[in-house]
Amino acid sequence: NVVRFNRLIKSLTQNAQFILITHNKKTMEIGDILYGVTMENPGISKTVSVEFQEAERLIAWFADLPNSFFCYQILLKISQLDKTK
Repeated sequence: NVVRFNRLIKSLTQNAQFILITHNKKTMEIGDILYGVTMENPGISKTVSVEFQEAERLIAWFADLPNSFFCYQILLKISQLDKTK
């Protein structure tokens, strides 16, 4: 059902924009921008956002730099946003 839902949303984004509230990782992956709320410290909420195209652009840019393996790995982790879980 998640795959069918994601296909439907992707097909409708040609003519519309959507705000989805989900914990489903596969549904999070289809977005262009991900907004979230995290609680790193008890009682303190923090908002975070990742623009996937920008993250991919930064990964490509760092990959071309010499001695940039460490930065590349960090940006790669950011862009994946737990896609492997």
